[in-house]
Amino acid sequence: MTCPTLAARRTALVIGNSNYAASPLANPVNDAADMSLVLKNWVSVILKTDATKREMVDALREFGRDLTRSDIGLFYFAGHGMQIQEVNYLIPVKPISRKRWTWSLRPWMRTGSWQP
Repeated sequence: MTCPTLAARRTALVIGNSNYAASPLANPVNDAADMSLVLKNWVSVILKTDATKREMVDALREFGRDLTRSDIGLFYFAGHGMQIQEVNYLIPVKPISRKRWTWSLRPWMRTGSWQP
């Protein structure tokens, strides 16, 4: 008898952002690469490192498509984030102008909601 979890279709999105202009981080790219190596034997992995906003959005869309064909999904993010009024946001590596910043805080960037 096989375990249903072992036969399940699984997908993961792993993002590690380190190369921030104003405040670079030492470990997220390495952490994401390590996580990806551990997962790749059991899960179909989408790995993005030092992702721009466009790359993050594209990866989230790809992950969403893959989830429709998967039984299990995992999302891992290492990098800068912020919380505004109890809503969490993931920060891409490329800076955004102040004028575009407000526009960029759209629901699809929230960690608690998937709506690309």
